[in-house]
Amino acid sequence: MLDQLPAILRQGQHAAVFGLRKVGKSSLLSQLRLRMIDVPVAFLDGEGYQMVHTDLLREILVRLRAEVERLQGSRVPAAPPAESANELRTQLAGLHEHWKRKSNERFVLMVDEVECWFPDRRDSASEPALREFVALFRILRALAQERGMLSVFVTGYRPNVNRHNRLTSTVGENPMHLSFQENFLGFLDQSDTRQMIRDIGGWKEITWAEDALGEIYRACGGHPMLARFIASEACGQGSRKEVTVQDVTAVIEGIRGNFRKHRIGAYYEESVWATLLEDEREVLQWVASETGGEPGKALEDALVNLEHFGLIRRESSGLAVNGQLFLAWLQGRGKA
Repeated sequence: MLDQLPAILRQGQHAAVFGLRKVGKSSLLSQLRLRMIDVPVAFLDGEGYQMVHTDLLREILVRLRAEVERLQGSRVPAAPPAESANELRTQLAGLHEHWKRKSNERFVLMVDEVECWFPDRRDSASEPALREFVALFRILRALAQERGMLSVFVTGYRPNVNRHNRLTSTVGENPMHLSFQENFLGFLDQSDTRQMIRDIGGWKEITWAEDALGEIYRACGGHPMLARFIASEACGQGSRKEVTVQDVTAVIEGIRGNFRKHRIGAYYEESVWATLLEDEREVLQWVASETGGEPGKALEDALVNLEHFGLIRRESSGLAVNGQLFLAWLQGRGKA
């Protein structure tokens, strides 16, 4: 993704990365910003702003102006205070004209946690935010299409911002419907999980037995944050310099026996289960029951979503829950 996304954005296309919480989307976005250090980028964290389109346009303008000044090494001529959305759009266009004297690169807007600006359309309380979203992105899309001056990159949990068109009867249509190139960030494979743990352990001169690394991968299924949690406990937060498979197994058994009090159990409950749709939960419970076969046709979309998230994987024997700890958590939840 880090190789592909800069080229996509420089060409004027919009892109998005979706995936579970704490799976690395924000880290990828930070790395992407470093890859585009020569481009004016306005970065906004969706959780940090109320959805008021004029306020957001003003903040985008301020950040892009600072970026242009950084890259040009000189001040941009001051503009009069802008109050309306049309005035702010005019100033954004004027700023890009100023930038074009130095470069043909487009501006880039990056938004982390975009679902904070694009809440569930089925909830009537979401209408005010959705109305502001439409007002903001109609202007941004027009600047992108008419002037070729802007690309948008977003991260989020689900691809709703790209797939939902008709929002409500009063809000109307989503101006960004099918505008983003979709990318899904799942879990690490076994090789990358091992390398991550070795690299982080190397900072504290920790060495890992090969079977210990394999046991961590099997336990978490390659989830990067959960792998780090298990590794941290197995090495005693850095106090144990040689970690064996017995050290890892003891940690995993401790977690399995006390999910309710462990941060991994809290993550499964609050950041995975609580955010899944009912049909996705049904598929997970069905796969965790190890009955074999495939879920019915009515659950195909849910299955695809779970595969994108990395929660389910396909093996030669059929579908499987990704990660022994998550499987144990699901099975324990089914018995509760």
